[in-house]
Amino acid sequence: MTSCHGPDNTGSGASGGDRSTGTVALIGSPNAGKTSVFNGLTGLRLKTGNYPGVTVARTVGRVRIPGPSDAEGTVIELEDLPGAYSLDPISPDEQVVADLLSGSLAAAPRPDAALVIADSTTLRRSLALVAETLNLGIPVAVVLTMTDEMATRGGTVDVNALSDALGVPVRAVIGTRKSSLEPVRELLADPSAWSRPPVPPQPDPGPERDDWVASVMRLSGYRAPDEHARTVLIDRLLLHPLLGSLVFLAVMFGFFQIVFTVAAPLQAWIEEFFAWLGGIVADHVSTPILSDFLSTRSSGAWRRADLRTADRVDVPAHRA
Repeated sequence: MTSCHGPDNTGSGASGGDRSTGTVALIGSPNAGKTSVFNGLTGLRLKTGNYPGVTVARTVGRVRIPGPSDAEGTVIELEDLPGAYSLDPISPDEQVVADLLSGSLAAAPRPDAALVIADSTTLRRSLALVAETLNLGIPVAVVLTMTDEMATRGGTVDVNALSDALGVPVRAVIGTRKSSLEPVRELLADPSAWSRPPVPPQPDPGPERDDWVASVMRLSGYRAPDEHARTVLIDRLLLHPLLGSLVFLAVMFGFFQIVFTVAAPLQAWIEEFFAWLGGIVADHVSTPILSDFLSTRSSGAWRRADLRTADRVDVPAHRA
């Protein structure tokens, strides 16, 4: 394993008879469920640090796939890459992902395969990243997440048909069920055996890639899930030219009302409390300088505390 700048917490659990099949990189857009898949596969046996020369976090874990006997098995290193929408970088995180997958990141070897984590509820957006990954020249597989939410909202996709359309293995998982990760774990046993498309799709944005995405979605029988009814209602209300403006004015009016009707009494109570506290300090501290210091700084009503202190002790005439 490539050294990371951090403590080794891998806890591989590998035995002497295990064989290593290299490193597999997890790629996916932010909030696609990539880290949940990573944690489920590695069991939090991981190593954290930074990529060389940058402050982008690096997380590497190990996955053990049992063999025919307890003494035999397969161990792969799984690298959870930063979230990226594209391999055409526009942020430091995406730059690290692009450099690592192209093999141009110093002191960090190129992974042997890539596992693309795709949110099934927004498959069209994820397919753009899949198209770019298929042009890397390494084995690629796709894991569909959020499939339970998609089904709840009326969406559908034929996983086998999607695999045929892409030309690569596809597995569907439910993030809350570890049992759904077993097909992915079995897939990781031999990434070199993953199928590949005869001709990779066009990776660059444009009509050709858009046509490919549309054909994949059509061949897989994809039906986008319905939007949340509550979200649709809120959007219609807040984005309405008239109603949205009225809601904004109502919110601002409520905000200022809270400031003047709630904050003002609280401020008065706080000032009275510290004035009372300053009086107690002045009555129980006999040293004039110390009494003056404590009472005036314990009181929110500075003038009142000063007058109480001046009445109690003899002070120079210029303070009267």
